[in-house]
Amino acid sequence: MRSVCVFCGSSAGARPEYVAAAQALVGELVARGTRVVYGGASVGLMAAVADAALAAGGEVVGVMPQALIDRMEAWAPPHTDKLTPPPRP
Repeated sequence: MRSVCVFCGSSAGARPEYVAAAQALVGELVARGTRVVYGGASVGLMAAVADAALAAGGEVVGVMPQALIDRMEAWAPPHTDKLTPPPRP
């Protein structure tokens, strides 16, 4: 597998085990040479996923709609490099 998309929230969750589990998963993916694709946010579990992958020397692709980045520019991550087009009416 070349890439795995990790679907998780922009909240860290109610228990610290959630962050630890996300970091462990990503560590294993990177160790296997798998690129990590995630939701693009720099907060919560999404940040934990991206930070863990980068710390392990992995490749990270953040995917986020431009409209969401525009609304939340205060925390738009620097490594979000795939923007999705706006939805069609």
